Amino acid sequence: MSYLIFSFEIAENDLYKNPAWGVTANILYKKIPRMAFDTRYAKSGGGEDIDFALRLSKENKGLHLRSCPSARVNHLFWSDGLFDLCQHFFNWATGDGALFYRFEEQLVYLSFPNYVETWNFIFLPCILGSTHVQRSFIFGSIGMFVCDVAIDLFWKWGEAFEHRRSLLEKEVSVPFAVLAHVLANFYVIILECGRLYGHLKRGHLKNISRRFDWHCGRLENSKKVFVKREQLKFLLFLAVIAFVSF
Repeated sequence: MSYLIFSFEIAENDLYKNPAWGVTANILYKKIPRMAFDTRYAKSGGGEDIDFALRLSKENKGLHLRSCPSARVNHLFWSDGLFDLCQHFFNWATGDGALFYRFEEQLVYLSFPNYVETWNFIFLPCILGSTHVQRSFIFGSIGMFVCDVAIDLFWKWGEAFEHRRSLLEKEVSVPFAVLAHVLANFYVIILECGRLYGHLKRGHLKNISRRFDWHCGRLENSKKVFVKREQLKFLLFLAVIAFVSF
């Protein structure tokens, strides 16, 4: 029920008849000389498929991807346990952070600090000098996570919920949907930890609080809507920090 794996469903989404890129687990490209994956991306994966698709489109104007909803590929799920799954997401985001540098002018925009950035650069320093460090740390982290999940649920409910249920082709209860969003937000936090680590590792501090347009301009107002959502989350994060600090 979450949008964590949105990119895997592009072919079945009416908004993406001609997607800018697709997951390389199920995609076909016409062989073109001199076009190859960029080896500067992390070997653990993340970003190289998007980079390849965008460069391919640029080099061959008029060549566009077309979705094929009937195509099916059996792709093994990462089933080695929770830790390995988290590690996969972390490494994936560490790699795709390189896209911020490669497509800075076209697809990168400024937003508000997300959960991970707020926790590391605002909340954590604030609690270091507190006499109630343990209480502030636990309740503050939980409070911010609750706000993070609540805003996403509020934003994506209704029409988006029906779209997700139609893809699953079965009835989905409200508790199931809520649990899916809670789990998705947890994994998104793992992703953002990896992305922040990648930015710091590369020395690209300016990319903190900046976001990549994964829709590549194909979804109208997507950047504006995302910034509004992150703004609301950040204001609630500050409210939680202020509350637990007193």
